[in-house]
Amino acid sequence: MRHRYVGRKLGRGRPHREAMRRQTVSALFLHERIITTVERAKEFRIFADRIITIGKNYQAAKDGAKKIHFLRQAHRHLQNEAMAKKVCTEIAVRFLERPGGYTRVLKLGGSRWSDNAKYAATRLGDGGERAILELVVKAGKPEDVPAPAVKAAKKTKSEATVKEKKGKEAAAGT
Repeated sequence: MRHRYVGRKLGRGRPHREAMRRQTVSALFLHERIITTVERAKEFRIFADRIITIGKNYQAAKDGAKKIHFLRQAHRHLQNEAMAKKVCTEIAVRFLERPGGYTRVLKLGGSRWSDNAKYAATRLGDGGERAILELVVKAGKPEDVPAPAVKAAKKTKSEATVKEKKGKEAAAGT
């Protein structure tokens, strides 16, 4: 029995598994959606959620020394300075109002019509069941922008339409 053993080994040694975890989570933060195996997706989403929480702590920090501390923590986990900055400054901002659950795992594949047996969109070579690992809040959606910014954008848009109408009325009057 595996009492008190946490995590999946994924058929790799510890250094290889940690490098694979860093690469996979960095790819997730870069592309915001990746396709991998179900086991890897379930294992690495925990790590991705922890890093986003570090980024949220960076955003909440008032002191410059605290911000550096959280940035270094993110860098320690990702081993990529540019990616750590991106997580702390861009990605974590989208999740400020969300208490947790920053990633989701969607299984690819389905079941056969004849016997309803599960089959997967498999990879060539090992036949691992595939899944999509993605961030819940995507870039570019209105829900990821803080509320004051959305209101300001709507106000400027409505002001612009009023100016256009006045301009058209003036042009029609001449």
